Amino acid sequence: MKNFSPAFLTHAHGVTRTFADIAIANNKHKNYTDPSEVIDDLYHYFVRLSKQGDNVAEVSLRVLIEVLKSESVFVDGCLNSTALRTLVEKSEFFSDELEKVYYEHCKEKLCNIVLYLNDYRNYTSADQILKDFTDSGKLYVQLEKMMSPLNAGEGYPFYFLQKFLNQNWMALCTDGVLDNEKLLQKLFTQHEERVEKYNLSEIVNQFYIDGGDPCHSDSYYPKETGTAPVLIKGERRFFPSCGEGHIQNWLEYSIVQELLKKDERYTQVGPYFFPVSDMKLPVYSNNNGRIDFDTPEEKEKFVSDRKRWWSR
Repeated sequence: MKNFSPAFLTHAHGVTRTFADIAIANNKHKNYTDPSEVIDDLYHYFVRLSKQGDNVAEVSLRVLIEVLKSESVFVDGCLNSTALRTLVEKSEFFSDELEKVYYEHCKEKLCNIVLYLNDYRNYTSADQILKDFTDSGKLYVQLEKMMSPLNAGEGYPFYFLQKFLNQNWMALCTDGVLDNEKLLQKLFTQHEERVEKYNLSEIVNQFYIDGGDPCHSDSYYPKETGTAPVLIKGERRFFPSCGEGHIQNWLEYSIVQELLKKDERYTQVGPYFFPVSDMKLPVYSNNNGRIDFDTPEEKEKFVSDRKRWWSR
């Protein structure tokens, strides 16, 4: 989709898709007749994991660590993102259908974290990545919390899904029972077809409304709640939000942020992290995460203008 930030990572097994796939798996034998049943089952599944130990997230992390040590993941001193994703994704460990769905979510999320970090760390070995995992003070300590879809986007994806089910329940059912095909069509296929047919401005104008208040003036919500990602108008272009918040890839950036604070190659100016000298490094903002530019000149002007403004 034109005008989207290229830094937005693949989320084929993102939060809403994970919720939907678990609901679909449950529906095959529960035949839901009430939206509250769907939400209750989703909520209690992830709460149980948090209380009893999230073995799915732990296995995913162990798999990632083993893959990172594979010779094919680093080629000529550079991280091979395709090899990383391929080796992690083909790993199969669980037989339970719900755990398999959540496992796909965790694997993708961990790959995204590594690739987001690699944008500015330029890893040459697995040891460097694992050291950053430790130094960030987040991933090892807060693994279960960070992986759980319930915690994603400050809980807004879960809230939007609940609202979506309540508003569309009758249209999602066949003979009073939740229809998995109708759920997929309304939640995902409909938006995917629009992306293929229209450009971004047409999609926003036809199918979105703005936040409607000063706190969300840069946020655009689908007219039908939950049927498309929330869009945020960032410094330079739109990007899909990871929840209701104003930042793309918040989980990934929260880890990068801790490393940026200690990185001598960066200086913090207001809410921005700018490279000290190497302008090939990415620019980050606490408001929008990574900021992308079309040309080096555009990037240098942006940095110069912001530094001047914050030095007044």
